[in-house]
Amino acid sequence: MQSNEHMRLNVDGIKIPTPGLIWARFCYTFLLRRYNNSETGSKCWPTREDQHRPDEERQQERDELRQNFLYVCKQPVLEVGVKRAVCVQAEEDLQEVARILGQKKFKKVPVISGQQLVGIISRGDVIRTAVKRFLNH
Repeated sequence: MQSNEHMRLNVDGIKIPTPGLIWARFCYTFLLRRYNNSETGSKCWPTREDQHRPDEERQQERDELRQNFLYVCKQPVLEVGVKRAVCVQAEEDLQEVARILGQKKFKKVPVISGQQLVGIISRGDVIRTAVKRFLNH
């Protein structure tokens, strides 16, 4: 599966089981990072100062950005994603999961039991559970 399929399906991140690794992780952040640093050397986004440059220069840069984006979108997700994703064990307490999500600035993290993926926990899951626990006390 290619990166552009995940955008078309509106998937913001996936966990990829890979031989010899626990899990790999793919999300839009990695796609944008790769887009910004791909072989063409183009920058990711035009800046405000760019509007004062001649039209030919801006058009050339837009063409380079488009070419760069198409190049990245055709890459296999394992080339764009991060191998050895941070995971939490199913037995991990909620406070530790919250610490990992906050410290690593992740939106979600895979939950494993042994090497088997059993779920994915998000910041929203942690917050909802914490609020429910607070309200029930």
